[in-house]
Amino acid sequence: MGHDPDLTAQVTELASLPDHEVEPAKSALLIARSEYPNLDEALYLRRLDEMAARLKSRIPDTATAIERIEQANRLLFVDEGFRGNRVNYYDPRNSFLNDVLDRKLGIPITLSIVYIEVGRRAGLPVYGIGFPGHFLIGFLAESGRIFVDPFNNGRILTEKQCRDLFVAQFGDLRPSSAFLDPVWPKQMLVRLMRNLKAVYWRTAEELKAFRMIQWILIVDPHAVSELRERALIYDAMGNSDSAVKDLERYLELSPEAEDREDILLMIERLEQNPTRVH
Repeated sequence: MGHDPDLTAQVTELASLPDHEVEPAKSALLIARSEYPNLDEALYLRRLDEMAARLKSRIPDTATAIERIEQANRLLFVDEGFRGNRVNYYDPRNSFLNDVLDRKLGIPITLSIVYIEVGRRAGLPVYGIGFPGHFLIGFLAESGRIFVDPFNNGRILTEKQCRDLFVAQFGDLRPSSAFLDPVWPKQMLVRLMRNLKAVYWRTAEELKAFRMIQWILIVDPHAVSELRERALIYDAMGNSDSAVKDLERYLELSPEAEDREDILLMIERLEQNPTRVH
């Protein structure tokens, strides 16, 4: 299963950067080039710049945090018409930033990238929050954190409402103390690629799913679920050596894994069968 070596090299280069040098929009457009090789990155970055300039012109220096958020919401969700794609949530175009900017439709992570990139360019203290299953935006105000939901037209949330949202999604499972922590750009990129991977598995596009797994592991070599997935794919390909390597790394990173015994048996089987295909 191959993939574009030039794009993979660029993902590798991005992964080598410190997080503060990684730009979410540029990273998301790099991932979109897996589907759109001739994508004009500069065109879409200019659109973000232009929206940010309009937003900045609307915010007086005396504006409160809520007023700044309201202006951002008005620009993005009223004037520009961005909205969450509830009708076809798993459309892969929801995960490609160029499509999101063209169609004004997206999912929480991509709409959040738009919000963050426009907001930061306009001077707003916004950042991503890796809320489980529903990416959010944080706004750092003098009075404390304010939470914004770009998928729902920039709805402002309190911490209690975020906890209620968690309970609504996961029932009795209690949120960890980190469920509202900020996430770094590389974490955002991994989350975006995981969404695409899930979409590709749903549509039986195995090669594209495998490419996302490979790229996730370039950006985050400690991604245990992807290590396990890649090992299973390598096994199916007849590449026992690579499968064993990934499974051993999986157990090294998650020694208490519930499937530890199954993985050990799998390693034993693979070691008894030399690699058939490279």
